[in-house]
Amino acid sequence: MKQEIWGLLIAYNLVRRKMLDVSMEAGVKPTRISFRHTLQLLRMCCLVSVWAAAISGGLGSDEVFRVMLRLLIIPPRRRHRHYERHVKPRQRKYKPNPGRCVESASNVANPKRKAA
Repeated sequence: MKQEIWGLLIAYNLVRRKMLDVSMEAGVKPTRISFRHTLQLLRMCCLVSVWAAAISGGLGSDEVFRVMLRLLIIPPRRRHRHYERHVKPRQRKYKPNPGRCVESASNVANPKRKAA
């Protein structure tokens, strides 16, 4: 059990280290690279390393990984919104009650007025 935990921690740190290396080469912050996409890309590169080396024209698998990871850099956050945020109305299970008109509601509440 301890071995598995240490293995996961080492793998996590290795993925983060790769992200840091690529972000420093690209000149962006490491937070602009997605951990999940990096992990998926690493898995893919490990599984198809022979295929990647064949199509890369002589590049090593590490260079292919770096080139592919640069394509996954997340764009910077928008500073200003084009539209204001708004809250969506709550979706109701049933149709809203149309209600009664004000005159008929007052007659029901006070039946003496109706007779008068």
